[in-house]
Amino acid sequence: MEETGVDVDKPQAAAASMLEKNSILIAITGEGRVVYGGREVGVSGVRAVVRRLNEGKGKMMFFPLSYRLIKRL
Repeated sequence: MEETGVDVDKPQAAAASMLEKNSILIAITGEGRVVYGGREVGVSGVRAVVRRLNEGKGKMMFFPLSYRLIKRL
């Protein structure tokens, strides 16, 4: 699994090992910074990160977190 570089408590899913192999975690800090791989990518950098990591892998599914959950992180 690709990590964000920001420490977060990740929930465990029933098939967590499957999700970990196919997940891209992009963090939004309490200050509103968008972070991937330990560096700030900004909102405009998310598309490039996802596109690069998904090359040749077919379809993607997005599971956006609610604003309330993001605020707690």
